Amino acid sequence: MGEAAFRPSLSLASPPCSVIYAGAACQLAGMRSRQLHAADTRADAHGRKFGCSNCLIAGIPRGSRPGTGTHASMANNDDSLLREVEEELRRERMEQLWKQYGTYFVIAALAVVVVVAGWKYYQSQQISAAYTAGAAYEKASSLADDSKSDEARKAFEDIVKAAPPGYAALARLKLGGLENAAGEKAKALAQYEALAASNDADPLLRSFAKLQAAALKIGDADFTEVENRLNDLTADTSPWRANARELVALAAFRAGKKDVARKTLEQLLADRNAPSDVRERAQVIMAQIIAEELAAKGTPPAAAGKPDADGKSGTDAKSGMAGAADKSDAKPEPKPETKPAGQ
Repeated sequence: MGEAAFRPSLSLASPPCSVIYAGAACQLAGMRSRQLHAADTRADAHGRKFGCSNCLIAGIPRGSRPGTGTHASMANNDDSLLREVEEELRRERMEQLWKQYGTYFVIAALAVVVVVAGWKYYQSQQISAAYTAGAAYEKASSLADDSKSDEARKAFEDIVKAAPPGYAALARLKLGGLENAAGEKAKALAQYEALAASNDADPLLRSFAKLQAAALKIGDADFTEVENRLNDLTADTSPWRANARELVALAAFRAGKKDVARKTLEQLLADRNAPSDVRERAQVIMAQIIAEELAAKGTPPAAAGKPDADGKSGTDAKSGMAGAADKSDAKPEPKPETKPAGQ
């Protein structure tokens, strides 16, 4: 009986691999013992009959030397069987893992697919809404440029209600400007304050809305209220600090707080990053403060027609002061509006 007769069947329906492995090992050991015994018997008989010293090496047949003949063939058969057993063990382990955790793997894969698909759909909806809001904003701005205030106001109100946060904030700023231009100061203030209190709007636009609201309150509210509205905006890190300091100085000047106005203006004029138009208006207010202080001390005004240090006559200086008073009442001009990216 050959070696193949002792090789077990390795199918999925066979007994567990541990049983197969033990049985195969026993069969191989018995087969090897019988083969060695038969080879020894033949070698002894051959050596005694013919005196062949090549066949007798310490009682081990030549064909049974380790690494040659029968031993090499049996080693190769052993390796092949062990590899098959190991492969069968790996397959059984994988089957056990799949039976135990396969459902969770499928659920996790489906969850990843659903999340990715949902995120892509959300991005698509956001882009579509941004395009729609952008077109509506352009149309409303064109109506405002054509002096169709009522139609523009209605269009901007619709954008505030339905558009993404970026375009809604820009529409509120436009509405505030339209209401202020129409003399509706209370409605304009309401739009600016609503934008300033919005958590969804861009921080830069919210700060600008606070600035505009404070500018509208000058003349109606006392200095303390205006100063409290602008405290955060006058910080060195604020992008609107120059405009905010200008408004604080103007409010203090109108309230008769000349010392506060002078101190704020000096701080503003020392800021080299302040816009040139803001610095010019600050110089006008400072000139008015100095002129009033000189008048209070009884210093006689410069003679008419006599040139001053800058080469201007006294009449020209008075004209410049008059123009300065008009400039000091001007509100800070907003920077050009830019559309928020992705909105």
